Amino acid sequence: MRLLVVVLWGLISCTHQLHHLHPVQPNSAYFRLAPADLADPQWPDLYRNYSVFVVYPMTAQEILKIKRDVPGAQVLYYTCTSWVYINKGCSKPHAGFQANSTYFSPSWAVTDTRTGNPVCPFGRTPGKESTVAAYVPFKQSVDGLVRYYTDVILSLPYSGIYLDQFGDTWPNSWKRQVETLTSGNFAIDGTDKKATLKDLDTQYAKWKPYLGEQLRKALGDHRVFIANPSFPFTPAPELNGITIEFEHCHHNFPGCIKTLREQRAAGHQWPPVFALWLTHSNVVPAPTQCSELVQAQKQLPFHVMLGEDIRDCTREHIPCVWCNVTTLQL
Repeated sequence: MRLLVVVLWGLISCTHQLHHLHPVQPNSAYFRLAPADLADPQWPDLYRNYSVFVVYPMTAQEILKIKRDVPGAQVLYYTCTSWVYINKGCSKPHAGFQANSTYFSPSWAVTDTRTGNPVCPFGRTPGKESTVAAYVPFKQSVDGLVRYYTDVILSLPYSGIYLDQFGDTWPNSWKRQVETLTSGNFAIDGTDKKATLKDLDTQYAKWKPYLGEQLRKALGDHRVFIANPSFPFTPAPELNGITIEFEHCHHNFPGCIKTLREQRAAGHQWPPVFALWLTHSNVVPAPTQCSELVQAQKQLPFHVMLGEDIRDCTREHIPCVWCNVTTLQL
């Protein structure tokens, strides 16, 4: 008995339905599954090769349906290191991501000291406001969010948490927007004290590790905790693994391999969960992403999943990347 793996390279302008017209490599990761996907007539048949689903907020019944229909699949709640939904100013509440004043005080967000309102830089486009408020972790905000995850999110049958933007630095593009949107008049620590970008970097570097440590304590040993870091990234022992978007491997694929190896060594006590997201074909050509994914799977002694970032490429109107991998038993 032998396995013959045939790899075909492909690039398509993707809609959600077009995505499902190609085979998917077994043991892949999916970003992000929404409740509406469970009503797809082709659910679960065309989703069976995914072993990890990063999901939009779901009910207990929806989570259990995924686990029942795709046995062995891990269902991970999506959240982020640098934004939160609150109900003040530009930030609007979201039922699935709600971190209301019971858990997260609006004053803990990055705040325009001239107005007292939160700053909302993420996804900001001309004529369209973001609905999430930026925040920079510090003890009170981390403790509030972890209480929220413990009381609300982890009371549901999620397999664990997926934490976005868990790099060593706060996103540079957001820093520029915070400074522009506030004309340099912003606070970051729950007070009205004016901060600088240096203060922001210092606070993030101090308290980001605390966020990871406290989330692992809340998750315990039996739930999965993975992060999607921007670069640079220092391996974190509390993580089962990481996912990397391929644009971070642009002209630095050996660096991505090194980061995956180092994180596996740091998080050796946890079952490994790793993936490379196929994304941003305008930065890294589709054939390069597919080729390097296969190289990573061959080089590393642990499995690196093919990660399909369908939501982001569709939303950002970037041609989606797919690697059509057909496995035949001979």
